[in-house]
Amino acid sequence: MSEVFATTYGYTQEEVEHYIGDRIDALADKNKVDRIEYREKIQKRYNGFRFHEKAPTVYHPVWLGMFIIEGGRFSNFWFSTGSPSFNFKVLKKQNIDFLKLSTTIFLI
Repeated sequence: MSEVFATTYGYTQEEVEHYIGDRIDALADKNKVDRIEYREKIQKRYNGFRFHEKAPTVYHPVWLGMFIIEGGRFSNFWFSTGSPSFNFKVLKKQNIDFLKLSTTIFLI
């Protein structure tokens, strides 16, 4: 919760504009919606995390990524990504040995 690191856990508005602004515009065009309104809706939906009172809000990185992967479809990604099953799917894709991992976590 340090101001110095407050934007480490998400994307700032400037980062989104710089790195994926073109993708967002392409999704707006693909979905036949106004670019400005689309960006505003994305900002309302996925930007708003603040890790220090003086820091800017940030976009949730996983939710924004899921939004892009899903072709610009708005959804409550918190439900699917906040559950243990999502975490297990990610670990499984990485070929993580669940038994070894759970034993290691238990021993810590």
